[in-house]
Amino acid sequence: MTFMHTSSSGFDCSWRDMMEFMPIAACMFDPDGRIVWYNAAAAQLWGRHPDPERDRWCGFVRKYWPDGSPMQADQSPPALILQGKLMQPGFEAMADRPDGSRVYFIPHLRALHDAQGEIVGGINMLLDITERHQAEDALRDLAARREAMLEAERKRIAQEIHDELGQLLNTLHISNAALRARLEQDQPALCEKADIMAGLIHRTIDVVRNVATSLRPAALDAGIYSGLEWLVRDFSDHTGIACRLLLDEPEPELP
Repeated sequence: MTFMHTSSSGFDCSWRDMMEFMPIAACMFDPDGRIVWYNAAAAQLWGRHPDPERDRWCGFVRKYWPDGSPMQADQSPPALILQGKLMQPGFEAMADRPDGSRVYFIPHLRALHDAQGEIVGGINMLLDITERHQAEDALRDLAARREAMLEAERKRIAQEIHDELGQLLNTLHISNAALRARLEQDQPALCEKADIMAGLIHRTIDVVRNVATSLRPAALDAGIYSGLEWLVRDFSDHTGIACRLLLDEPEPELP
């Protein structure tokens, strides 16, 4: 076991013996926040052995709230439970080790009382969730790369449909118009069929344009906000429902 200074708070040594061999980081502190005991898992999580004269509550160099703001020592959860305040269980926090690495953890805190019910210290068990965070970050990165690949493929297909098929249809439209001009004088029946063919070509061009736009609206090339405005207008045009787009965040960059 690792003791940092003699305390008369009456901590149960058998309890500390059991905690010493647990794989979860744990420490005990007196009413002034001085660390009176910690196990090997705590020192490993902190990345150091705390200074008994300087460190309070735990051995991390710097601690942060879930939103990333610095956690002041006197407002940290261990300090608050010594004031008799209850902490919401299960909240996550993060901290920096001396080597600069960052760890994520969930603190489990409890105040310790003497026979008269007075607070004589506290115990803090720290569940290391760094690997879980790393896995979540890796999954988010993988999802972002997958979405970027899908977006690139949609863009490529939309471009090919617009350029290749659209160009062929335009050529067909021009050729049909030239054919109709030659048939107009001598074969009016065939000229009527050419008009029907022209209508089909125009409808096909519209379908191709709609398919290419559905895969990747051209407005996206001007930014995601322009694409959203296009979607709102398109929805209003098709449904008759008046819509207004409200944006109050900086525009993200598209891949």
